[in-house]
Amino acid sequence: MPQARIKTTFGEIVIPYSDVDELTKELEKLPKAIALVQAKTTGLVPSESRKPKTGYEHLYEFDSNGRLRLLKKPSKQVALAALALWASDPDPLSPDDLELLTGITEVVKSVLSQTNNKKYFVRRGDGRYGLTPEGFEWVSTKVAPSLK
Repeated sequence: MPQARIKTTFGEIVIPYSDVDELTKELEKLPKAIALVQAKTTGLVPSESRKPKTGYEHLYEFDSNGRLRLLKKPSKQVALAALALWASDPDPLSPDDLELLTGITEVVKSVLSQTNNKKYFVRRGDGRYGLTPEGFEWVSTKVAPSLK
């Protein structure tokens, strides 16, 4: 039987499957399984702290609990919210977390849902936000480099 092997920070996950449909179903279960393992082993296994994207260590960092902290902040709110989501990627952020991180009150109303900004932000099914491909590109090529 074929197997998919996925290396994680806490070890390797092996997923046996017989066809692509079965592999797809098993992969859909993976985030819940990882969250369960991490929740049950907190404190038992030291976790490696997240690192900023290479070359952008001066913009943000992650503390020992994995929380994001911006070291430099753009003056425009849309760029600030986008930078926070870019730094957090691939993990989306809740509106509350985004407000705490950026200091932007009512971030959904004042930034994320504004007509001109919708092309940059996407709301996930769980209510958290991330960047669209266009938003990711904008931060990668314009916002982050401008803060060097």
